[in-house]
Amino acid sequence: MNEPTQSSNNQVLVLNMRNYVAPKIIEDPSRKWINYGQNNDYFDYLLDRYRGSATNHALINGIYQMIVGEGLDSDMKQAQPEWFAEANALFDYDEILKWAFDFKWGGYYIMQIIRSKDLKRIAKVKHTPVQNWRSGKADANGKIDTMYYSDDWSKYTSPRFRPEPYPVYDPAKPTDLSILCVKPYRAGSFYYPNVDYQGGLQYAHIEEEISNFHINNLLNGMFPGLLVNFNNGIPEEEARSEIENLINFKWGGSTNAGKIIVAFNDSAENAATVVPVTPQDLDKMFDILNTQSSEKIMISHRVISPTLFGVRAGAGLGNNADELRVSSILFEETVLRLYRRQMINSFEYVLPERK
Repeated sequence: MNEPTQSSNNQVLVLNMRNYVAPKIIEDPSRKWINYGQNNDYFDYLLDRYRGSATNHALINGIYQMIVGEGLDSDMKQAQPEWFAEANALFDYDEILKWAFDFKWGGYYIMQIIRSKDLKRIAKVKHTPVQNWRSGKADANGKIDTMYYSDDWSKYTSPRFRPEPYPVYDPAKPTDLSILCVKPYRAGSFYYPNVDYQGGLQYAHIEEEISNFHINNLLNGMFPGLLVNFNNGIPEEEARSEIENLINFKWGGSTNAGKIIVAFNDSAENAATVVPVTPQDLDKMFDILNTQSSEKIMISHRVISPTLFGVRAGAGLGNNADELRVSSILFEETVLRLYRRQMINSFEYVLPERK
């Protein structure tokens, strides 16, 4: 939010809101890690779009569960049952679910590689929340050898949340704990790959704000804001602030914050005039915008048919069954298989050391 501007002829404050800004990834010489976003909070933005948009939330949940399915399987199950059992023990089903979720909503995922005490073998591979990590800087060869962890990056200067460095996994340099980042290739992204639904984030934000608008409208009794005029002169700034705070405390409440306009005037003749500017057919505009946002979010996730995720599209059981079968096959081939292949590649990268 920008600083408020104030006119010299009246006492009405105007707040100018910032536009949507894409994340910036810039190397800061004063830090050992790379911030993700202008204020190092882009993961928070992605989580907000996951929590706030009903369509985005449903698609991310549905897709990551489809990626995992029933877990690992292999044609080695019969030929080498001990090896397959060991692979299942190393890559626990619940951990795979968490990796798949991070992979979908956050763009990539991170494994903790934990070795035995003698460092000769990998004892465990665990999930760790991708939003709690930041990349260290690459060396002259473009290699990243350190990752930084904090439970809360907004408080990274506090001793409790001070970022801790951990080595990146390297089979040739065994350590008790190392970090393996599994990142897909994204054009123009090196440290933090864009999510594959990047183009739909603005529409997820729109969908979220539409729902916020409606719920706030309901909580405020479907009434417009309130204008309070004081026509006995303009008091000093400190007195004005005290009056505004008292009115908001008495009549505002948390759900009505910012809904009351307070104007100070020399006389009733100079009272503020409020002209409502309400677009016509507002309900139709919201319906169109909501539908368009939902469609664009689905396109960004490469959803072939909304029927796959429980959204009915068309009439008749036969038509929906046929659509579901065909779209399921296409979605499997064009989306899910790519996710699974990359996850399996990361498992196979770790497994040789277990043989």
